[in-house]
Amino acid sequence: LQGVRSVVGDATPLAGGTAMGLISNLRLDYTGCHAAVAVLQWDAPSPVHVASAGGLDEDGCATGREIIRSLGGVLEEQLLFLFYDSVRVPPSATSRWILNSSAPLLAGIEEAAACSVPAVGTGLVGDFQFTPSQMFCGDKVCRQHAVAVGVPRTPGPYIKIMHGCVPLDGSYHTITKVDGDC
Repeated sequence: LQGVRSVVGDATPLAGGTAMGLISNLRLDYTGCHAAVAVLQWDAPSPVHVASAGGLDEDGCATGREIIRSLGGVLEEQLLFLFYDSVRVPPSATSRWILNSSAPLLAGIEEAAACSVPAVGTGLVGDFQFTPSQMFCGDKVCRQHAVAVGVPRTPGPYIKIMHGCVPLDGSYHTITKVDGDC
């Protein structure tokens, strides 16, 4: 975060968070420590709006509604970039991780928006041990938050759904037998 701030300054709102890998046009990598930054710049006054809301682990629907309220509610000409903390409860010695579902978050956004708003984005996971992400929410770093960036959708968004996931060893495998509990 400090590296990004050293370039864009403290007054620039940030949206996103830490994640376990990097997918770009040039590389797909889940090892080491990487950073990817997209910079959106418009002339003043900026039509870009950033909003975040917490409590994702308690009520994702309320989190979605609060994001839309913070963005002004009416988003006819907006596209949302949406990022949220995927890890509700990290794993412990006695239990597996629990994830935040995107469904309540999106339901809250849909309920609060005065129109249909296209949204793209992702849930973030800190690493392969399901460590929670550090969410960049405008001018602060948070957990159990969602953050949205509303940008103009002129001339219109072109959205393609891609998960970008490939096996770590690069080879696809077929499961032919399972022993024990799944």
